[in-house]
Amino acid sequence: MNWQHLVYFCKIVEKKNFCKAADCLYITPSTLSKAIRSLEQEIGFPLFEKQGRNSILTRYGEQFYPYVHKSLSYLDEGLEHIQTELGILKGHVKISGVYTQCAEYLPVKLKQFRELYPDVSFEISYHVSGLILDFLQAGKIDLGFCGDFDIDSPDFQDIGHLTLKTEELIFIVPKGHPLSRERYIDFEQMKDECYIAYRNNSAGLNHLLMNICRENGFSPKISYEVFDDYAVVQMVAEGLGIGLIPDNSYLLNSNVSVLRFRENAPVRTLYMIWKKNDRYLSPIANIFKKFIEEKPYL
Repeated sequence: MNWQHLVYFCKIVEKKNFCKAADCLYITPSTLSKAIRSLEQEIGFPLFEKQGRNSILTRYGEQFYPYVHKSLSYLDEGLEHIQTELGILKGHVKISGVYTQCAEYLPVKLKQFRELYPDVSFEISYHVSGLILDFLQAGKIDLGFCGDFDIDSPDFQDIGHLTLKTEELIFIVPKGHPLSRERYIDFEQMKDECYIAYRNNSAGLNHLLMNICRENGFSPKISYEVFDDYAVVQMVAEGLGIGLIPDNSYLLNSNVSVLRFRENAPVRTLYMIWKKNDRYLSPIANIFKKFIEEKPYL
């Protein structure tokens, strides 16, 4: 059985479209179609059927795919393991992080790591904490860099974590807002405001906002719900409400004013996360994880 044809098969499943898969594989759609026909003839059953412009798995393809995906993963892991033993450190690591981690923390750590292991490549995506946790548990990424989550929840007992830093939370209001000339505020001043909140799967920040308001005796009036800090800043800048965000210069712009808590400012915690069972990590991903554990701070 042709190993390359199995790789092609998995890429079509991922992209749900022959043309998109061919683009990613740097081959023509006709070459890809020919390879899949050859694979289907060899195994004796059809793998795909057309649904509009997309290609979906047949019921045989659905049963076959998990075995192929797992087999290719084991081959990659085996190759990386031998290369590691030989001192040939190559490989590919999939990472997902929240905006502030991707903008500030990860570039510094990746530069440091690349100086030691120049042949390792990374695929980095930017998502909210809830999705990063979902992707990690589904095996779509090797490591995550996320904000607060319920560490003690039974849903996350298979997730290991390392605290990297904390960030003070601040309020932002539009320029010209009655409170925009203030520097420090009490929560009592904010209870009648309309908030730009986070969608539930934003995990940490949504959880923090709701808890802080509850602790101060009110439920926030939610005008809009968005997925991330950057979207909160843009909505506030347009005068659509106020927001609670991490104190980070990468997020702020000239159309918002910062209000700090007069006392007891809340913080959010940023973590590196991974599946506790190390067999889920490739050798090179595990080396990167240990590199962060040994040098977690900037």
